[in-house]
Amino acid sequence: MPFSDEQKQQHIVELQKYLHGISLNDGNIPLILPDGVYGGETSAAVKEFQHQYDLPETGDTDSDTWEKVVEIYKKDAVNAPKCLNVFPSSEYVCTEGAHGGIVYIIQVMLEQICKRFDNFPNTEICGEYTENTEKAVMMIQELSGLPQSGRVNVSTWNMIVTICGKIN
Repeated sequence: MPFSDEQKQQHIVELQKYLHGISLNDGNIPLILPDGVYGGETSAAVKEFQHQYDLPETGDTDSDTWEKVVEIYKKDAVNAPKCLNVFPSSEYVCTEGAHGGIVYIIQVMLEQICKRFDNFPNTEICGEYTENTEKAVMMIQELSGLPQSGRVNVSTWNMIVTICGKIN
């Protein structure tokens, strides 16, 4: 049964999405953006994929290539969770009055610690580095032998992450 042009384009987009995902883990595969056009960039990505996985290097997607693309994509998707480096830099210091994503992450980790230990101060998850956040950070610092500044520098960040990793 022949495919309609729309179905062909959907298949190309699916292939491109898989190749895009694979390329994020394998720098040898050219990064392509799914656009539904099987042009030169897609052909080059397929050809490099074929080269990497010992398939005939045609740049065309035959059934062997398709099956290998799906296999590698799924394997990459279910491997161990990837780490996400969210702390801005080793020089960064998060202090009272700060706000945004990094503060949310700090507060979520502090909340997890609070749930595990009854004597740990509760921290509201609000994205604002409040006095309560500072108190919880100071307790982590005290218990860890770090200077009790109430600020989250890289040493305090690493300690919070380590504690969360141990209790979860």
